[in-house]
Amino acid sequence: MSHFLPSKLCLSPSGREVRLTMVPPAYELALCSATGKSAERFMITAAQLRQVTLDMSPLEVGQLKLTYVARHILIEVGGKLWARVIDIEFMKLHSMASQGAGEFIHAGEGVEMR
Repeated sequence: MSHFLPSKLCLSPSGREVRLTMVPPAYELALCSATGKSAERFMITAAQLRQVTLDMSPLEVGQLKLTYVARHILIEVGGKLWARVIDIEFMKLHSMASQGAGEFIHAGEGVEMR
């Protein structure tokens, strides 16, 4: 059985993180505060991630909504904007999570919005 470590995307300057962990056959998306505590956790499939990043179609899973707008992925929770992340950085996060090595990247223009 494989063990996948969470990949992390740090949203500067807030210190918030978007964590994505492969939990076969899906992914766990955790939205974390600056203290590292998970604010929200969601299970999404690879097909759902591709729906947002490649098809550029919105995705709603419970309280989570991911929307592709002007080369950014908007992350909303409960109808409130939680973060805006450059599309390529979100795609890198997905790619890293698929490998499960537990890598960490800083968002170039990631803007915390909540």
